[in-house]
Amino acid sequence: MIANPDVVIEHKPGFCNHCGDDLSDEPATFMLRRQVVDIPPIIAEFTKHRIFKKACDCGHHTKALFPNGVNSPISYGSNFQATIAYLHTRQY
Repeated sequence: MIANPDVVIEHKPGFCNHCGDDLSDEPATFMLRRQVVDIPPIIAEFTKHRIFKKACDCGHHTKALFPNGVNSPISYGSNFQATIAYLHTRQY
């Protein structure tokens, strides 16, 4: 547990579990705490790679090349691949 969590939610009873009386105006006494650790949602980042060609005065057209790892219309980046490998290998 950490001393200063990002979010604190207090749960106080609103009524008596025995007789059903309203407890909303009664003082509350702290009893226990629990913490939940979570990872924020992973949002995919898409990078578009565009290649161009240029014409030389000699008439030849030279086309740029895609960088290594950009082998198809859609590819997985290195962080995505590492996450898949970790979840598949270590988390079963």
